[in-house]
Amino acid sequence: ECVKVQKVDGLFSDVWFNRFVDGTRHTFGRLQYETMFAAKTFEVSGRTIAENDLVINIHIPSGSKLKKQDCIDSFLKAAEYYAPFFKNGEVVFYCSSWLLYEGHKEFLPDTSALLMFKDFFNIVETIENNQHLWRIFARMDCEDIASLPEETSLQRDFKKHLLNGGKIGTSKGFFFVKGNDNSITIFRNLINRFHNCRIRN
Repeated sequence: ECVKVQKVDGLFSDVWFNRFVDGTRHTFGRLQYETMFAAKTFEVSGRTIAENDLVINIHIPSGSKLKKQDCIDSFLKAAEYYAPFFKNGEVVFYCSSWLLYEGHKEFLPDTSALLMFKDFFNIVETIENNQHLWRIFARMDCEDIASLPEETSLQRDFKKHLLNGGKIGTSKGFFFVKGNDNSITIFRNLINRFHNCRIRN
């Protein structure tokens, strides 16, 4: 990522790496996880996540393609690890990311990996901003939309959307996975949502 954006070898998101050093951030397959506390109270599918409740924050590293089964495998491994952190063994997963932005369904194709990933979550909050454009276009200066590259289908979709006056942003979401002894049962709506969401959209 540093090579793509800054054109040099190295690290430029240094704040992300401290928790690898202190052992509080972990990688399970395709995704990365860390413990954190809810910044405020959220209502999620009829239940309350209170301010300062423990949640497991998900990070999606750049690089390899995001695939549904890889995500599920990662969630299950993470749930098995983090279940003892929760009194009832039900792991509360949380993510705040541009990948979850609700508005993506307005301009990305149904086959988009971003829509696939978003469908795992119950979205609770959405904010419009352009702060993550550098992740899509691999450059820090993204103010001149017309000059943005069109090397990938994702770049082309975003650039067209922005040139047409479209908005982008960040969404926050939760989902829950139950861990029982050595077995993990992922909530039915986590998987069933895939069978319904593509039809609704």
